[in-house]
Amino acid sequence: MGYMTLANFRTDVQSALGSSGIDNARLDRWINFGYHDLGGSVDFESLETNTSTNTVSSTQTIAVPSLAEIVKLVKDTTNDKLLGWIPKAELFRRAITPTATPTNWTRHGDLIYFTPVPNAIIAMFIVYKIAPTRLTSSGAVTVFADIWDPAVFLLSVHHGLLALGQEARSASWLGRAISYIGSRITEVDMHATASGLGASLPGGLQALQQRLVGLQNQGGS
Repeated sequence: MGYMTLANFRTDVQSALGSSGIDNARLDRWINFGYHDLGGSVDFESLETNTSTNTVSSTQTIAVPSLAEIVKLVKDTTNDKLLGWIPKAELFRRAITPTATPTNWTRHGDLIYFTPVPNAIIAMFIVYKIAPTRLTSSGAVTVFADIWDPAVFLLSVHHGLLALGQEARSASWLGRAISYIGSRITEVDMHATASGLGASLPGGLQALQQRLVGLQNQGGS
């Protein structure tokens, strides 16, 4: 769990923005934007969960678990076999005829598709990633270890400055956030097994880097 409370974040973000007249509703919005940015940039164990469900014979799909942002793996527990992920285009090229036990899966919208199409009821174990629950009460802390509090703070200030139309300063704070996250990811990779903190999601961090480039191209920094 984090060390800084939502009230702490409000105080520090408002100070960094150089304004004392911003209401809590706006501050909370920016803080939660930053919190979610971090959750999407690092593969935190605390955001990983799982569920079990069954296929339906002759039906190619099952529903994606509620609140799942990313489906990470699917295992056939009836046959004790991990299914392989394939791109959507590859799955849709294959025959949609109930033939056998599924060997592969992919996600399309709110459904998980299997190939071959199941020809029986098969138990599936699904591991997926969810978004962090928004911080709403003054005493709330993040679900991440306290070493990540500075990243939430930096990203929150970035969002606040962006909302206030200060793109140059916003880009600067985003750059600091990316640097900090990168430095902590190195430690996470080294100690992931022992600490359970996770490892980097390259796509997530790249998304922040692309946002920074976009701001800089607008003359932001």
